[in-house]
Amino acid sequence: PAAPPVSPPPPPQPNHGIAQENSTMGSDEITYRPGELTVMKEGLILSTGLDVRIIARSGEVVQYLNRNAASEEVFHDRPDAAGVFAVPESHKHLKGGWIYVSNSEVGNEKGGVGSLFFDGAGNVVKYRKILEATSDNCGGGKTDWGTWISCEEKDGTRDGAIWEVDPFGRSAGRKTILGGKAGGSFESFASDVRNRDMPRFFVTEDYRDGALRRFTPAVANWTNPQDMLHSTGTMEYLVLRPLNESTTHRGSYTWTTNFREGKRNAEQYFRNTEGISVHDNALFFVSKKQHDLFELNLDDQTWKKSSTKSGLFSGSPDQLFQLVGDGDLLYFTEEGLGGDSGDNGAAGVHARDNQGRYFTILESHVYHEETTGLAFSPNAKHLYVAYQKNGLIFDVWRKDGGSFGGREIDVKYHATETTGVV
Repeated sequence: PAAPPVSPPPPPQPNHGIAQENSTMGSDEITYRPGELTVMKEGLILSTGLDVRIIARSGEVVQYLNRNAASEEVFHDRPDAAGVFAVPESHKHLKGGWIYVSNSEVGNEKGGVGSLFFDGAGNVVKYRKILEATSDNCGGGKTDWGTWISCEEKDGTRDGAIWEVDPFGRSAGRKTILGGKAGGSFESFASDVRNRDMPRFFVTEDYRDGALRRFTPAVANWTNPQDMLHSTGTMEYLVLRPLNESTTHRGSYTWTTNFREGKRNAEQYFRNTEGISVHDNALFFVSKKQHDLFELNLDDQTWKKSSTKSGLFSGSPDQLFQLVGDGDLLYFTEEGLGGDSGDNGAAGVHARDNQGRYFTILESHVYHEETTGLAFSPNAKHLYVAYQKNGLIFDVWRKDGGSFGGREIDVKYHATETTGVV
């Protein structure tokens, strides 16, 4: 494999092929050059051909861009994981629009979830809190029936719950069965519904012995799917088995109903799991402490791991092709240094193509800590990202009007104090 880059990762030469493949503009000129950092605006350094605006600031009302008005509520503090939901065509006022749902990682029951509403032109037209009086809402995920799962991390007490929330706020958030009776320090949610008669739901826990959970509802109720995470079912926990003593980067796995066995296995092989994503028959999750990316084949019960060192999926182009296809980019955020070190780690948004090439889409030497809340509008023409500590939500788009051509994954790039890359 190529030698690891240093931080900030050096931009590659302009990749005209990617820009052309990602364009929806026909014969119009392509101006987006991912990795060519030339644009400075709003405290960011962006790739050539991108523009940006700040659409929300923690502690301030949200300005509505299509009229002289603002939200009644101030935008929430410490924005974290996020998702985008398309507004149904039947909606009277927001036809063609979408909703950006954002967690608030604030403790002492001052966290929750907020929604930014957009019209079909991408203008913010409304903001409201859709879940309140919860704590440390960190990660989450989207269900296949259009609701948002918000996970309470609650490191200190480890009694967080997992909530299901309507992006519109039409009904109150409900505590799901996924967190069990005792709760935990929960991080992220994903699902595998290829077999609609046996849907599976997965949750990670950011703790040294945080077992990876799989819940299978007793009844696959697709008539009222919102009931599946609030009814009876089977809770199981991941157990990894390395191939042998000398081959510990791959092997087989099983699921157990023994909670203690799941905790022991997590502490041994995958401590402090965070992001999780399911793509086709592959489940990906990250051990934050070990900086390892695990891939589970959901069909043949085998697994393998690679490193988030030197950039995500370094040296694994076959894996990348499986995720992004031909010509697309896989976008991910970064856990910067931040904290008390005074070094913000130039955290940003990065991407890799199916050949394993690394691109920095944007970064900042002004804003601190991690980037999070990465999501695309339904037409893929708007990229949304948050700088959590600064409480800012950015809307990024291509000046040539094209789509970003790719997908996001719930996995972070990890920086270190010495080189910015591990």
